[in-house]
Amino acid sequence: MKIATDGCNIDGIKKFVLEDINADDGGNGCNGASGYENRTDLSTDLVVSATSATSFTLQAQHNWAAGATTEQLSVWIDLDNSGTFEDSERLISGVPFVTANELNDFTLTIPANAALGSHTLRAKAIDSSASGDVLNPCSDFAYGEVQDYTVNLTTTVGFDDFGIDAPFRVITLEDNHFEISLPISTFNDRLELKVFDTLGQQIYWRSLYNDSGTGYNHVLNMSFMSSGVYFVTLGNDKIQESRSIIVK
Repeated sequence: MKIATDGCNIDGIKKFVLEDINADDGGNGCNGASGYENRTDLSTDLVVSATSATSFTLQAQHNWAAGATTEQLSVWIDLDNSGTFEDSERLISGVPFVTANELNDFTLTIPANAALGSHTLRAKAIDSSASGDVLNPCSDFAYGEVQDYTVNLTTTVGFDDFGIDAPFRVITLEDNHFEISLPISTFNDRLELKVFDTLGQQIYWRSLYNDSGTGYNHVLNMSFMSSGVYFVTLGNDKIQESRSIIVK
C-alpha cells in the first residue's frame, strides 16, 4: 500500500477526470487509507488507434495554493496486466501542476499497438519538495495521494470501418443476463465474444456466427459472477468493439 506518511489534506488528487471518469472528492481531505484510494470500479473506454499512438487529455486538481507548481503528477497503465507498473508503462512522468484549486490538463499518450482490453490506471500526485519519489508507483511519500482507476482500450477499427452500420448492442436482462446482438445480414465472418474483468482477466469466450442471415445473437449469463464492472468485446483479428456491463 502507498502511504502518505505526513498527510494529504490539500496535496495529491482532489479531482480526477478522464473521459467518462469524473471523480470529485468535494474538497480537502485524505481519501482512502492514508492517501491511497482503490477506484477500479470507476472505468472509461479509451478509443485508440491500431497503428499509431493516441493522446487524451487527463485532468487533475490539487489544493495547495502556496505550492501550486510544486505538486507533480505521474500516471501508469498496466498494459500487460502483470500487476506491476513498469517504467515503460509510465505515461506521465512527474509533470508539475500549473495552478492549484482548479483542474489542470495533462497529456496521456497511449503507445501504438497497446494491448486492447481492460487495464488498471494508477495516478500519483505528491509534494515534490518533501520526501517521496513521484516516479515510483509503489513507494511511500510525505504528502500526496495515489488513486487507481480502470481504462478499457478499444480500437478505432470498429464495425463501421468495414461498412457494417448495424449497432452492436448489449441489453441488460433479468438475473444478470445480457442480450448480445449485432443485427446484420451481409456479413458472415466468425466473431469472438469475450468478457474481461477489471483486472483484464478473460473470464468468458465463445465463437459467434451469423444466424441464418439474422445477425449475431447470444444471451450471456453472468449470474455466477461477483458484482462489479465487466467488459464485453465482439470482433476478430481485424475489427473489434467493446461495451461495459454492470453485474449487480
